[in-house]
Amino acid sequence: MIRWLLTAITTVSVCVLVVAQTGGAASAHRANPLGVHFNHTSEDPAALTSCDLLAKSAALAAKGPLWNWHTTGPNGGIVFSIASDPSTPGTLYAATLERGVYKTVDGGGHWIHVGPDHTDVYCVAVDPHRPNVVYAGAYNHGVLKSVDRGASWTVSSLGIGTPIIYSLAVDPTDSNIVYAGGSFALYRSTDAGAAWREVALPVVVATCSAITIDPTDARTIYVGGTASAILKTTDGGATWQLFGDGAGLHEAILNGIAIDVADHNLVYAATVDGIYRSVNGGATWELRGDTIVFRAIVADRVRPGVAYAAAESGGVLVTTNRGDTWEPLDAGLTTPVTLALAVDASTPGNLFVGTGGRCVFRRASAGGPWELTDEGFDALSVYAVVVDPSAPGVAYAASFGGVFKSTDAGETWRYVGLDYVRSIAIDP
Repeated sequence: MIRWLLTAITTVSVCVLVVAQTGGAASAHRANPLGVHFNHTSEDPAALTSCDLLAKSAALAAKGPLWNWHTTGPNGGIVFSIASDPSTPGTLYAATLERGVYKTVDGGGHWIHVGPDHTDVYCVAVDPHRPNVVYAGAYNHGVLKSVDRGASWTVSSLGIGTPIIYSLAVDPTDSNIVYAGGSFALYRSTDAGAAWREVALPVVVATCSAITIDPTDARTIYVGGTASAILKTTDGGATWQLFGDGAGLHEAILNGIAIDVADHNLVYAATVDGIYRSVNGGATWELRGDTIVFRAIVADRVRPGVAYAAAESGGVLVTTNRGDTWEPLDAGLTTPVTLALAVDASTPGNLFVGTGGRCVFRRASAGGPWELTDEGFDALSVYAVVVDPSAPGVAYAASFGGVFKSTDAGETWRYVGLDYVRSIAIDP
């Protein structure tokens, strides 16, 4: 019998040891937090502990290629943000915990890691007019910029006074103007990220987690975060209006803002208290739907009155009546932990959702259920692996994405249930 032990999630990852038999000789498989393991056949695997990984690998590196690394999974990862390339069908970027940015060029059929590695990236944005230019907001790096569609990245944070960037937006009419939301500040660049200046706001925003530019009027911008209010400018940031408790927001902390494709006075806000709606350009707001934590919200690019919202523990919801009601859109979605949403800019009916461990799911424009798109997405933090002593080749992995099972000594993995699993044990 398998016993799943659920504990609090931390940001500390551990190394674990998996032992297999190959050709009669013992082979040690050491899995790292990203689902990667290496093989070493010249020592007794019983002598290798999960704590000696770093010391041994460093010492052995000087002696030659004794350790052979290869990725086996399980695939997955925590996705904070997804951005679509509007000029190239099927090209999207995903911002992840610990593993930087992933990219797909076939609509999620396969993902590749484009870096930077060992970096928490919270947001990603593509220049709509120069799609070779991609921006990423990272922990301890500020803004990262790529001018070759993610192949390489450079720090582009001159003038930014915070090490963390939570949100990014590129002006839809001028590629030189870019906005970045950080800790206690909103920044603006007028030279495509070469330098930044802080934007004067009427209130302190401790975490500026949402920036949305009106696609029909780039001088109209909505900003939100932990200020318990939404800020709006109609003159490109020269002056700001503050909509808070008096406007019906009731000290809501914002995670996302979306504007309807046809009626630009219809604005939605994803908050920790639920979904708010404004029908007058943000002047007043009303709470609609469930009072749960929502992490992201996007408007349909073709159909007026249609929008999608990602709940932290409630899956994806959809409205088809301008936010009057919200209904679950969860068929095929095997995790309720949804954190990011994106509509494919070149194929507007295709919807993508980033999750808290299972990476990215896709829902095609023709409708139908969600499908997992995790091939190549090796950003999953694995915290423990156990081998079934009574079943050769059977192993279980505990991870952010839940419990995974392998029946072929770790070469392939299958999701078997749960979310956010820290420990796992087999009842002897």
